[in-house]
Parts: sequence; structure tokens; C-alpha cells
Amino acid sequence: MEMRCGEKKQLFASVSPDTAYDKSLSWVTTDANVAKVDANGNITAVSAGTCYITAIANDGSGRQASCFVSVKGNLIEVNDA
Repeated sequence: MEMRCGEKKQLFASVSPDTAYDKSLSWVTTDANVAKVDANGNITAVSAGTCYITAIANDGSGRQASCFVSVKGNLIEVNDA
């Protein structure tokens, strides 16, 4: 996923089967200086760089899924005087 500094997006993940005892997830980032993620999978791009956002099943199964995030710096408009 590509983002710009300051941009916000949301990731979604689900636990199966539907009858699973604990369907809750934890969200983590490999670099909070690049992108932050909250408990609902909402991502905020902080600064240029790359990281992974991972959803981890809280049921002790060790199951997880990750998304690669590339944050680009903001574009700067240059006007000729």
C-alpha cells in the first residue's frame, strides 16, 4: 500500500471460522516513525519510509497477516517567480 505523509487509511482483517472463540485482533507496526496503527486497523502515515502493518489473532494460534506500507513525502509545488 502506498501512502503520503499525513494520509489516513484503514486495513480490515477477519478471523475464521465464524464460530471461533476469540475473534479479536491486535494491530502492530514495524516502524511507528513511518506509520502508526490503532486498535481498529486505522493507519496514519507519519514520515517517508517503509514498514509492515500486521494483524495478529489474539487466540494464541500465532496466526497473522501483514501489509507492506510505503510512505512517500508530500509533493512540493514550485512556482516560478
